[in-house]
This record gives sequence, structure tokens and C-alpha cells, in this order.
Amino acid sequence: MSKYTNLINEDIRKKLEEYIFKNNLSTGDAIPSELQLCKILNCNRFELRKAIAKMVGEDILFTVHGVGTFLAPPKFEENSSSYVGFTSFWQSKGHRSSSKILKFVKTEANLKTANMLGIPLGSAVYELKRLRLIDDVLVSIETSFLEESSCPGLLTCNLDGTTSLYQVLKEKYGMTVVNQQQTIRTAKLRQEEADLLCLKEGAPAFYITAVGLTENGTCIERSISISRADRFAIRYQAKQ
Repeated sequence: MSKYTNLINEDIRKKLEEYIFKNNLSTGDAIPSELQLCKILNCNRFELRKAIAKMVGEDILFTVHGVGTFLAPPKFEENSSSYVGFTSFWQSKGHRSSSKILKFVKTEANLKTANMLGIPLGSAVYELKRLRLIDDVLVSIETSFLEESSCPGLLTCNLDGTTSLYQVLKEKYGMTVVNQQQTIRTAKLRQEEADLLCLKEGAPAFYITAVGLTENGTCIERSISISRADRFAIRYQAKQ
């Protein structure tokens, strides 16, 4: 890339940063479409994409395919190569983690939960739905399902605030989650989810379905997490 091209890209980037500042765009706000920005900044699409790509690489912006490009805040980064639980992981990184219980009941396992936990359809399970916070910032909605017979009396445990579900499972029931298998996709928040996370309907999010496994491979938890994409990054580490 020539020095002249670099200067053009930096000029477009500067103009875009000025546009963001002058229009008071904040975390999670979408910037205009490429076509609109080309007119606003008086540039071509190729030059604009180069400038946006650089800002994405510096975590100033983030792009969700098919949705748009948004203003990014500093992100909480989770390493998916190991799993020690939400509370322990973020506390080990020097952050304050906490939870707010939205729902905690005993119910019946549907087909998907039954298959994942390896139990008969209709078996008694606990359903625990919580708002997850890091440094008092709402970051995700998490719903966990656990077999009732594996942890009887769990409903009497206080899992609000800073109490770790995995710590309770280990100390009270002798069950330790050592690994998680996750399936991750991106999608737009539905209205109810957006309201809980104090975001607009249609904001981008990570939808993470996971199972918590013990050392011998027994599945003791099925969880569904909806994490806001403007405050979350997921790092993968491949191993041979």
C-alpha cells in the first residue's frame, strides 16, 4: 500500500471519528450504512471499507454480518479454551461479577434438556434464569437446567449476588464442572431480551448453548446464555 493511499485512509478515518463525535454516538449505536457514509464523508466504498476495517481491528467499531457496524466499548474477553465458571473466571481477572435471579423453579425437562442431561423426558429439573453483571454492567442473560435428583434442595441455596452456582455444586453436592462444550451463534436481540439488557430490540448478541461436564464426561448442566456483542469478545485457542 502506498504512502498516498495510507494518507487517504487516515483522512477518512479522521472524518468518521469526527462524525461519531459530533453526532454523540455512544456504545452500541450503529453508524450509517456504507452508501450513506460515502456521501457524508465524500469518499468511495473501497476507501471507506479500509478505514472501517482498521477501526474494527482496534476495537473502536465492531461489525455483525447482515446487521451493521456499531460503536464498540472496551470489551470483556472470555477465553474459551478452559472454563471455571462465570464468577470465578471474572474474579480471577480482577473484575466484580454478580447475578440477579429472574426465575428459579422446579419444572419438567423438555426433549432437548433431557437429551443433553441424559435423563428421561419429563424428569424433574431446576430452571435457573439470571442476569449476569461484570463491574455492575449488564452483560448477559443466562438460563441453566440441572437434574433435581443430582442436587436435591438446590432451591434453598442463595444463588443471587456473588454466589457461584459451580461452587455450590462442588461444596454441597461434590460435583465439579471441569469443561464446557459450547455452540455459539450471532443473532439480533428480541424485545424481551433487549429490555432485560437495557438495549434496543435488534441489537447484536452472542447466543451460547453449553453443557457443563464433570471429569468423567457426565453432563450436569445445560445452559443458554445471551451475551451482548457490544461488551463481549470470545477468544479461541486451538490445540493439537
